[in-house]
Amino acid sequence: MKITLIQVNNNIIGVSNKLKYIEEQIEKVGETDFVVLIELSTSGYIPNKKIWQYAETDGEIAKQWATEMARKYNIYIGAGFVEKSRNDIYNSYLLANSSGVLGVIRKSEPESNVFKRGHFGHIVETLLGK
Repeated sequence: MKITLIQVNNNIIGVSNKLKYIEEQIEKVGETDFVVLIELSTSGYIPNKKIWQYAETDGEIAKQWATEMARKYNIYIGAGFVEKSRNDIYNSYLLANSSGVLGVIRKSEPESNVFKRGHFGHIVETLLGK
């Protein structure tokens, strides 16, 4: 199995532009089985409440995009995003394959002045393992 880690730049260019940029990076990789992106990869990292403007309701944009990338490139993909659920903002991370999103976790020790603490299991079950 080939696992590729992509360290994307932290330019704050909006989610749609960032997703296009990330796909360009995935295309450059060539053959791989699993692409792992950084924390908050879809928005860029802003260590204050300005990042809230990039919050996605229940991660809908990131989930759809990651599933599309997984299908298009026949890969597993992990991506970080800003998630809004009810009235809370989380630093979240998802894992997807061509079948869809396999799991979402929320950072349990985030920047407390920016994100709500996630309380959950930290394990996502896949055909590849845990």
